[in-house]
Amino acid sequence: LIAFKEHGCEIRLYLGVDLHGTSKEALQMLIDNAIPANIVYSPNTIVYHPKIYIFEGGQKTLILTGSSNFTTSGLFQNIESSMCIEYKNGDDKGNVLLSDIYDYYDDILSGVAPYCQPLTQEILDLLVEKKIVLPEGLEYIGPSCFTVCCLKVRVAL
Repeated sequence: LIAFKEHGCEIRLYLGVDLHGTSKEALQMLIDNAIPANIVYSPNTIVYHPKIYIFEGGQKTLILTGSSNFTTSGLFQNIESSMCIEYKNGDDKGNVLLSDIYDYYDDILSGVAPYCQPLTQEILDLLVEKKIVLPEGLEYIGPSCFTVCCLKVRVAL
């Protein structure tokens, strides 16, 4: 992410913090490097868990979606299933797919959803205080996940 940012790419992250899967250190790294991120969290039984990675370039767009969490094990070690769709930006079917994804998550992406807030130091401190986000190394017994919706990066493809 830092390399993308250093190359002038636009990055938008929408991160779920349900089930203690996103660490304090990971979120602090985003803040420290001024990488724009939004926290999606609702204290009910609904878990925000999509994994959609979108890379929009000047000529092509890549959409990756599947079971892979945005972690080393999720991307490189686990047995996962994901699909990569690559299309030229003028492709009507590709553009419809991208539009459908953005439309489906519009409440989150537009900032209308009350359970989505920009990641700030104050928000991170509150999430840690309420034990929604834990420091690395603290043991939590239960499922874990790091979820990303619409990791949007503009690159030259």
